[in-house]
Amino acid sequence: METWSIDGVPLLTLATDVQRIDNNLAPPLRGDDRQYAFRPGMEFRPRVVDSRSITLGLWLIGQDGPGTTVAEYMANYAGAERKLRRLLRPDAGGQFAITRTWTDDLGTHTATGHGIAPGGMERQRAGKHAGRVTVDIGMADPFFYGTPVPVTLPVGVPTTVDNQGDDATTAVSIAFAGVLSNPKVTNTTPDPDVWVKVGTALAAGDHLTVDVLATSAVRSSDGANLIGAVTHSGARAWLGLRRGTNTVTLSADSGAGNAVLTYQPVYY
Repeated sequence: METWSIDGVPLLTLATDVQRIDNNLAPPLRGDDRQYAFRPGMEFRPRVVDSRSITLGLWLIGQDGPGTTVAEYMANYAGAERKLRRLLRPDAGGQFAITRTWTDDLGTHTATGHGIAPGGMERQRAGKHAGRVTVDIGMADPFFYGTPVPVTLPVGVPTTVDNQGDDATTAVSIAFAGVLSNPKVTNTTPDPDVWVKVGTALAAGDHLTVDVLATSAVRSSDGANLIGAVTHSGARAWLGLRRGTNTVTLSADSGAGNAVLTYQPVYY
């Protein structure tokens, strides 16, 4: 079973329910191969996941409890339509958060993405006081992001991080703690290795948090963003996790401490 909510408001009620009715199992890929003169065929170039649209089908009735009168039924139905319009059209044309919960062979998951409903909301009557609505939701970021997963990295100890999402993720943050000089985190699973390093000495009691998506490295003692001290290699993003098992190691030029790597698995 799959349930949905918009901005925290459940769509499964006595008056409404929703199901996904598009047939897209995964977002499209963006990119092209390269063609060179006098070379047969083309040279492959890796693709990236592109933006996408998903289609939801909803039904609406006027029921909100047992023993509803006809007048209450009609009022409830109109209220359900108004509620749905407001959820799908936030003020100022912004995005809404769309959350789905489902169960598969790996357990129960809850993940949230963001979208807009740029087109109309097609309504079809299914009787006097019932209707069906089909809405296309455009997602500039194609992923649904799961619950954050923290993993502690001791200095010098390769640590297994199991990313059970549908794709690689760069929704990663690293919180360094302890007396560490030039801390560095390396994922040796990709080829080449992907690593990020902060060229600073972390004092006892201080903390430093590197946020990959936000491209920031904030020191807790003074709020300074040490982005100028960040170096990285192996990929455009500072750090990421491949789908499946990753081997990640914290190192430092000197000192003792640890880092907490927190990641969000991404789902289609």
